[in-house]
Amino acid sequence: MRSIKEKIEELDERVKAYSEEVEDDTVHLKVSNFLPNEQEIREIIDNLEDGTRYLPLHRGVAVVVECEDAETGDLDAFLESVKKELIPRLYYLDRDMKRLTRIGLIMLAIGAVIMGVSTFLATMSFTASYLIDQILVITSWVFIWTSVEKIFFERRDVMYHKRLIQRLYFASYCNVA
Repeated sequence: MRSIKEKIEELDERVKAYSEEVEDDTVHLKVSNFLPNEQEIREIIDNLEDGTRYLPLHRGVAVVVECEDAETGDLDAFLESVKKELIPRLYYLDRDMKRLTRIGLIMLAIGAVIMGVSTFLATMSFTASYLIDQILVITSWVFIWTSVEKIFFERRDVMYHKRLIQRLYFASYCNVA
């Protein structure tokens, strides 16, 4: 029986062999025909997103389309239908970015106002001021952290997804006969 180390070395060799034969900037796509319906186009785009997700964003992508029934249409019609479906996705990603920015700024403003009220209450001297001050400080930090999360983390994910879609839109598509 082989040891774990030997198995890992064998796996590393297989990965190395795969990396030598794979084309990094090329995605192969098999379609049944060049005139897919809307549901098929959505599936095609989802497959393209999955296929390009791990490729560096700064490089372009080449999509090699292999059609089982090339008689049904041409690559240009196929490409136009794919690009037509990418436009709404980009629109909704832009809306998500604006929504996240707006929510983040609102949460930041609310957190700042609560922090100001907390600071004002800290100068007051009544029995429950310390407790109320601490509750307001914690609440303000929750709002501020939520705003940071929306603006810097969630927007980043949406921006990354938008760049993936843009790269698919501008990819070079070619047909394999």
